[in-house]
Amino acid sequence: MRASIVGFFGYSYPEAIMKERVDSAVNALKSKGADINFCGYVTDHDEGSQIAAKEKLDKSAFDSDCLIVLISLGWNQRR
Repeated sequence: MRASIVGFFGYSYPEAIMKERVDSAVNALKSKGADINFCGYVTDHDEGSQIAAKEKLDKSAFDSDCLIVLISLGWNQRR
């Protein structure tokens, strides 16, 4: 299976935590034998990440069997 994967997260979500979660998902899929096309992290922290991920998706997502989108839009530190 070939899968394209991209992680989306909002400004209030801690970038380090989201990257860790996306990387963990990529590694878990790879350990199961999936061929992963990692398209990047998309955040409103910077416009460059959006452009880079879009370009990679445009070039390769249609060559994949599926597209996996990880979305985290909010962060609440209260417990």
